[in-house]
Amino acid sequence: MGHSQATKAATRERLVVTAARRLLREGTGGASVGDIAADAHVTAGAIYRHFASRDALLGDAFGAAATVLADWARKAPDFETAVGLYLSPAHRDAVGAGCPVAALASDMAHTHDTTEAALRGAFTQQVRDALEVLTERLQPQVGAQARARAIVSWCACVGALGLSRAMSDPSAADALLAEVAAGLTQWPATVPQTPR
Repeated sequence: MGHSQATKAATRERLVVTAARRLLREGTGGASVGDIAADAHVTAGAIYRHFASRDALLGDAFGAAATVLADWARKAPDFETAVGLYLSPAHRDAVGAGCPVAALASDMAHTHDTTEAALRGAFTQQVRDALEVLTERLQPQVGAQARARAIVSWCACVGALGLSRAMSDPSAADALLAEVAAGLTQWPATVPQTPR
């Protein structure tokens, strides 16, 4: 790769990383081309030499941000570890490098136009992938109930992470994470069936 190609690739990578951080911290509304360009120390026009549109940049940025979930899955051989890693104060505090599902859930719920449809599709796939990870980790413990437990657990994890990030009291935020983690990991191995 020649010098100019290497420079172009490095600039493109910097733009993706910068856009991912801004997307996670500020949501889709705070990820304007101008803001991303300023953060990356390039002109707004330079972005369009690398990406066909803002949506294309945000799609790549979301993909880069979503690698944190793949890392989480690799580091979590069992359900307890998965929950512990996800609901840790370190993950909570890593807003610009944490889970994009927790960071963008509210944004995606309010996205109804076609400009962010691809981003919403990528978001949906990350939800599915996380549910698969938790289902696989729960399978040895709860068998046929693994999928249902995974759904409840994932919703609790994403909600707890979001709530703890929004709280002004750090000790209360830590306690919230710890209580939800304990509740999920100490949940009975079998869930009683509701009579029909």
